Amino acid sequence: MVAIRLIELDPLDRQGIGRGSDVWDLARLWDALLAAESIVHKKPDTLLPLPASASRLDEKKAATEASRIGHGSFGNFGFDDFGFMEMQMRHQEQQSTPGRVIVTHSVVSQVSSLLEQILSMESMPY
Repeated sequence: MVAIRLIELDPLDRQGIGRGSDVWDLARLWDALLAAESIVHKKPDTLLPLPASASRLDEKKAATEASRIGHGSFGNFGFDDFGFMEMQMRHQEQQSTPGRVIVTHSVVSQVSSLLEQILSMESMPY
């Protein structure tokens, strides 16, 4: 399957291709996502201090925050270095787990909705 192969080729989903929402073989999808999840690098508990880099990031963040004043709540988010970096970090933190992908899969979602309808019909008085 093409979607499974894409997950294998891009396990971190850096290209934003998707996580197999059109795959019907949920067992193979689960296996591919588990393999991809093992590649995802976890954030370390501690980092080496980089004072020069930290001060530069603080300056960029302050400049970004200052430029957002008067531009609404979004400002120029995503177009400056700090905004892009922040957006990229958030995307990596929100990587879907295999369970989340399966639960939100269209087939599972439709079956769940159907079961809810059946249960609500059974509880209705005649």
